[in-house]
Amino acid sequence: RSRDDLLHAVREEHFEALRRAIETATAQQTEPTAKLLAGCLAYCRFAADLPGPYRILFGPTRTPAGGAAPDGPAGDAAFATLVDAIGACMRAGVAPPADPFRVATDVWPGLHGLVSLRAALPDFPWPPLEEQVSSVVRGLTGIRIEEASHCEAAR
Repeated sequence: RSRDDLLHAVREEHFEALRRAIETATAQQTEPTAKLLAGCLAYCRFAADLPGPYRILFGPTRTPAGGAAPDGPAGDAAFATLVDAIGACMRAGVAPPADPFRVATDVWPGLHGLVSLRAALPDFPWPPLEEQVSSVVRGLTGIRIEEASHCEAAR
């Protein structure tokens, strides 16, 4: 019916692809911390491997749908994977107890900033993506370093 409707439909498809990428990566893990790190890494790889779709999701062409964050059912489902993974880490006792949704609202912009800066400054001497994602997620969630290191070694 309109340009905004078309953009919303395209974003829904891309959010669904992002959610599938995250769920595929996390399905291979059994421990909560490994699932969280795998999902966050999948988010960052999606952004790096598919910069066009990622820009449609979060770039300057984005127009708010007005309401649910990030942008309707598919966006909500993609964000819920992060909230659920953080909650699982808290229930397992490897992250401090808190509101998982609130912590996810810190992790998401951390990951977004990470991928945005890496895309904008490709010649900067960034650490390997896996190491940087792990460091950012551990710092923002409070996951115990020894648990995260154990899970990374298992990858």
